[in-house]
Amino acid sequence: MSDLRIPFPTERAAKRELSLLQWGVLINTTFPSALSEDAIINAWDLAQVRGLDVFSGHVAIVNQRRKVDNNWINQESCWLTLKAQIFVAHKLVLLPASTLLRLAQWLNADIPVVRNMNPAQINRPI
Repeated sequence: MSDLRIPFPTERAAKRELSLLQWGVLINTTFPSALSEDAIINAWDLAQVRGLDVFSGHVAIVNQRRKVDNNWINQESCWLTLKAQIFVAHKLVLLPASTLLRLAQWLNADIPVVRNMNPAQINRPI
């Protein structure tokens, strides 16, 4: 990995415990079209904060154009992928029933919560 497409940010990577090997995978395999060090570091941070795995395709770096002072500029943004949203939704199953009820109230949704269910009832037809 002597010639890196995007230089290894030694100081910023050390703060995040990001190794040179991980950096090589990020720039060459996970985000091959990323243009800047900032976008890759932001993707890493987003995944870490949300409890996701950046190497599993939970974060995407998206090129966008926006207008600033009558000039169009290119900008890279980090988005959570559908895969990440499904992963997070499945983590909700592990939440306590009271949290799920509060979430359902906040979403104005009816979410069935099972309490004190006998294991023999789990496979019973509805």
